[in-house]
Amino acid sequence: MADLSFIEQLDPALAQTEQRDEPASVVVHFVRRATPLFQPGENGLAWADPVECLLDLHEARLEPQAREFLYSFRRMKGQL
Repeated sequence: MADLSFIEQLDPALAQTEQRDEPASVVVHFVRRATPLFQPGENGLAWADPVECLLDLHEARLEPQAREFLYSFRRMKGQL
């Protein structure tokens, strides 16, 4: 079992659900490979690979969010 206590620090009002058809406010995706392929950013932050994020949105059946994320690639024009 994963320790999800950090979620309460994000928003104490969030509650975990086991219902697959309930809308999600937060989705936690676990990286199961040894090298997570995060990209270093400013101030020591690590950013997930954009393609991995897009695939995760599809896997979570968040199609409108996946489509919006995909369209954002056009606006960024190679800045990934």
